[in-house]
Amino acid sequence: MRVVPVLFFVGTCLVFAGCAVSHQHPVSIPPLTIRGNAAPILNRVPVIHVVVALCDNKYQGIIPVPARIGNGDDLVDNLYWGADYGVKSYFRHRSDWKLVQSIKNPSPVILERIVFTNGKSHAVLVADAYRGREIKRATEDFLSFAGGNQPSALKVDKYNLTVGGGADYLIYVGHDGLMNFAVAPPRPSIQNQPKKIAVLCCKSQQFFAPAIKSVNAVPVLWTKSLMAPEAYVVEAATQSFLKKERGTKATERASAAYAKYQHISVKAARTVFASGF
Repeated sequence: MRVVPVLFFVGTCLVFAGCAVSHQHPVSIPPLTIRGNAAPILNRVPVIHVVVALCDNKYQGIIPVPARIGNGDDLVDNLYWGADYGVKSYFRHRSDWKLVQSIKNPSPVILERIVFTNGKSHAVLVADAYRGREIKRATEDFLSFAGGNQPSALKVDKYNLTVGGGADYLIYVGHDGLMNFAVAPPRPSIQNQPKKIAVLCCKSQQFFAPAIKSVNAVPVLWTKSLMAPEAYVVEAATQSFLKKERGTKATERASAAYAKYQHISVKAARTVFASGF
C-alpha cells in the first residue's frame, strides 16, 4: 500500500518521503557475529556495505516526523528502511537487485541485515538497520569500517566475502548524529588501503571531514547542505562506485537522482553534493 508523499523536516533536514508496508519474510539462516573480527578476505566480487541509522523521533536530535515512520525500533515503516524510499523497500523493487538474505537481530544494536546481489555486475550490497537509539554506535561502526577495522565474514551463494572493514565501498545513511554528539574516530588499520565511502546525511562534508581524514578514507560522495538521505541516492552512489566514477561524475549521478525524486532542478541538486575534501 502506498501513501501520498509528504513534505516535512527531519532535524534540520528537508525530507520528501512516502511510506509503504513491507511484507518481506526473513530467510532462515544462521545468525552472524557482526562485531567479530575476521581475517580479511580479498573479495572476488564488489561488496558494498551500507550502515543505516533508523529514523527515531525519541532518541535522535531531529524535528519529529510522523510517528509511523519515526519509530527507531520498527523496520516495517521506518523512513530509512521500510518506507517507499527506505533502503530495504527501494532496492527490493529494483529489477537489477535481488534480495537473497534477510537476517533479523544479528546483533543487539542491529534489527536486520539484508543482502542483495546484482546479476549484471555480480556485486553484493549488504545493509544493516541500526536501532534509532543506537545512532552513535552506527556512526562509530561506520567510521571504524571506513578505517579498515572490524572486518567480518559473510557467505553469499558460493562466495566467502568480508564486510565491515573488509568491504570495498561503505555508505552511511541517516541523520547526521555528529551535529549532536562527538565520537573518537579509530586509527586506520595498518593493513588498510584507503576505503572509498559515501556519507549521506545533512552537511556530512562539514561534520564528518575530521573523522574521515583521521581514518584515511576517500569521500567519493558526501553532502554540503541539508538533504533527504533516501535510497535513490544510495543507488546512485552504488552505480557510481561500480562504474569507477569519482569527482564530478559521482556528484552528477547523485544530483540527477536527487533532482528526479525531489522534483527540483539538477542545478539546485548540484548544490547538495560534493566529492573529496
